[in-house]
Amino acid sequence: MQIPTPLLIKPDSLELLDCRLIPETFQYSSFKGISPLSQALRDGMIYGPGVVPVAAAYGLALEAQVRSNATSQAAFNYSIMEALLTLKAARPESYPLSYVLGHLNTIARQCAEGGFSPLETAERFRAFADELFTEIVTQDVQLSSAVNELIAANSTVMVIGACGKLSSVGCGSILNGISVAQSLGKNVRVTTPISAPICSGPRFTRYEMHVAGVECEVISDGGVATTLFVKRHDAVFFLVNRIALNGTVSAPIGATAAAAVAKAMGIPVYAVAYTFTASPQTQNGHAIPIEELQAMELPLDTIGLACSPITDLVPAEWITGYVTPRGLIKPKTATALHELVDNLSQDARAIVSRIPHR
Repeated sequence: MQIPTPLLIKPDSLELLDCRLIPETFQYSSFKGISPLSQALRDGMIYGPGVVPVAAAYGLALEAQVRSNATSQAAFNYSIMEALLTLKAARPESYPLSYVLGHLNTIARQCAEGGFSPLETAERFRAFADELFTEIVTQDVQLSSAVNELIAANSTVMVIGACGKLSSVGCGSILNGISVAQSLGKNVRVTTPISAPICSGPRFTRYEMHVAGVECEVISDGGVATTLFVKRHDAVFFLVNRIALNGTVSAPIGATAAAAVAKAMGIPVYAVAYTFTASPQTQNGHAIPIEELQAMELPLDTIGLACSPITDLVPAEWITGYVTPRGLIKPKTATALHELVDNLSQDARAIVSRIPHR
């Protein structure tokens, strides 16, 4: 059984797999403009730092291509700025999306100042999207290899959030590492919370683990602490959305409870991070906003649900190690944490440096 990719890139459109319908249905929808793509991002049609930024980058390239027949250069430049703001408004608190949009904004400004034609600007956006795509594919392999090395034979691990092929343009990070471990005969077992409102546990994790032949048990969000207390676990893994300078991370909903209990019980906690999730300008967890997915219809709306967060915060002292493309890193001091974030940030900036010049 082949796990489908969440994103198909075509010359004049993007095809997005509607992850809200998984695993019952695998259905792609075609997008040619920024407005419908932004709505899809807002609604959680695709989810995860390994796919959302790529979709935004290719979406802007397509928008520039469509707008290349604008009546003037000024009108074209205005339409691109408007498209960037529309994408930002889709998920304003998503750091991976904001990070990529920041670079796309810089590229747009440089193209405008350098006298690039609309089609040349579109080509620059697409070149950036291509580099980002390739980088995530590469980092997925590096991250999943590091995860595999951390998994012992006959172990049980808890996985929080969407962290497989269904939420990345590559092979997936944590879930692929577990799949590799299983293929090597390690006999891995997985527990995962529902993680409402995205429901990544039953929609993503359980399906991908079933394909890999890994026993996977979905538990209620409120059952995370009890499950870790009453059932032996060898590790907790979650994918990072943002790392602050002091090592605090934003992670999928459910990570805080899992990390707190695991820390108290001596269970290793691993934060798995793409390079572009490092945010040296964010000093600590107080500066990290909690993201909510407002557009989704929630079954509890009738009781006046106050909020529907999709991210948690996990302080550095609860994290055993950071799994990065550079391997497993275990900072022992504040200085080492700062160095970790700075190094990852520098690695991420290299993506932009590889874009071909005019």
